[in-house]
Amino acid sequence: MKNLKALILGFVTLIFAIYFLVDILFSKRSTKETNGALDHSMVDIETVIVQRSRSYTADTNKLAVLRFKLKNNRQIFEIKQRLEKIHDSRNELDAVNDGLKTSKNLSLSLKKNLIFNDFKVQQINADGLIIYDNTEDANNTSFLLFFLTIASSIFFFTIYFWPDNDNDFYFVL
Repeated sequence: MKNLKALILGFVTLIFAIYFLVDILFSKRSTKETNGALDHSMVDIETVIVQRSRSYTADTNKLAVLRFKLKNNRQIFEIKQRLEKIHDSRNELDAVNDGLKTSKNLSLSLKKNLIFNDFKVQQINADGLIIYDNTEDANNTSFLLFFLTIASSIFFFTIYFWPDNDNDFYFVL
């Protein structure tokens, strides 16, 4: 009797691969457009402490967080960017914030999360000028995760269907 762990892990990773493929192919369907004028916006620097699970050390990360709200919308939108240099007082989100404050009309492209009921800002268009664009990063991440899950699924199925020493290799469809 073969161990079923590899078969179960193969199916689980295959399901995740299908999820990422749907995300890649139908990403335009999960986007939403919102227009309006800026109500308020601000950029904060936040410190996030990540505790490592098997050691007593913790990693400290600095994030620049842009929060803004449109006048016709109740939702507060949030964009996070990791700061590589702690001493850098200006970052990319400060320029986006300046563009938000000087614009009269904003158009946001939001991507809906398929699992959770929230939206992530993909693109900000201020008076016909794109001041923030995150569409390529999201697509690259989805492609990478899709290929990693397909590769791991193939790996687990290969482990499960690998022949025993006495039997010939067979593949059942």
